[in-house]
Amino acid sequence: MTSTVSSAHPSNSVVPTTRSPTVPPEIREAIEAFFPLSIDYLSMQPLKGASVYKVTNCRVPPAQTYVLRSAFPHWTQERREREVVIARWVAEGQVGPEVLNVSDDSSFMLLEYFNGGTLNPNGPINLKEVCACLRNLHALGLPPSMREETGSTSFTRLRGQYAKIQSLYRLPVAIEQMYRRAREMEGALDEISSERVLCHLDLHCGNIMRHNGWIRLVDFGMTGPDHPYFDLANLAMYLGLSEEQEQVLLEEYLQEAPSHDQKRAYCYTRALVYLNKVTWKLIQAAKIGADSKMVEEVWKEPEGGRPITEYFHRQIYNPEDLPAIELVRYAHAAYDQFNAKYNAIPSWC
Repeated sequence: MTSTVSSAHPSNSVVPTTRSPTVPPEIREAIEAFFPLSIDYLSMQPLKGASVYKVTNCRVPPAQTYVLRSAFPHWTQERREREVVIARWVAEGQVGPEVLNVSDDSSFMLLEYFNGGTLNPNGPINLKEVCACLRNLHALGLPPSMREETGSTSFTRLRGQYAKIQSLYRLPVAIEQMYRRAREMEGALDEISSERVLCHLDLHCGNIMRHNGWIRLVDFGMTGPDHPYFDLANLAMYLGLSEEQEQVLLEEYLQEAPSHDQKRAYCYTRALVYLNKVTWKLIQAAKIGADSKMVEEVWKEPEGGRPITEYFHRQIYNPEDLPAIELVRYAHAAYDQFNAKYNAIPSWC
């Protein structure tokens, strides 16, 4: 079996480029600060909602292209500064784009533009190349400001999100049981290895790009110290890999047959990444009207409904506003996958 797999996700839709389109005032102010003499010569194209723009400066030929990355409004100053630190660190390691400029408050970064586009989620994906890039990221070590951190970014985020949904809903017993299992797996992972590397933690095709023939990564807003297998598990989840393909992924990353402990560590993370989707989608659903009764009713629905990968490609590759009931069903689909991966641990290990 080769290490090239196909994904069933649809390709990205193309947004036509328009010259100086109407953009939010804060975006225009950032652009003017970065290009004070060229604002009338710029064309701008949104790439990821309102947080990333492709900016082309036509003032002096040949035209130069950049990426403007904006932090989300709810981010704290500490989190904005943290993303800048990580972006510069991975750029020095030639894993991410060069950081060309940063606003005074770290809300905006002007980044190098990668010329090869994102990986096509509807075509073959070379796992060997992606795994080589991941090994490079994990080999960078942690930025000096993060080297005293000992926890897992994924588990820290999970604990915060679980506390949030506890405050929003009267949770079904099944979700509480899932969280208890997750805490047990956290302890088991730490027993296997205390190693923490810099992990991307949001690996889907939209964040994996080609540049001058090499695989590179973008969007480090979720990045932090963690068990290295979380990146592999996220990638497998977003691509909808079969178990056989996951075995290939693990061997490609390790460049050898995995040991028993390495298999165990990966088995835990391949279940845990789905739990993060459960908590996050329930938080999003509450913002648009979901309540305890809705969650209870959805959790009574039978398994085997819409595949989780269908929700992924709707939200990642063709973003749309889903009603609250669909977000809760997304969470339920992720819950089903968590259980399936959890129950498969003995057969893997």
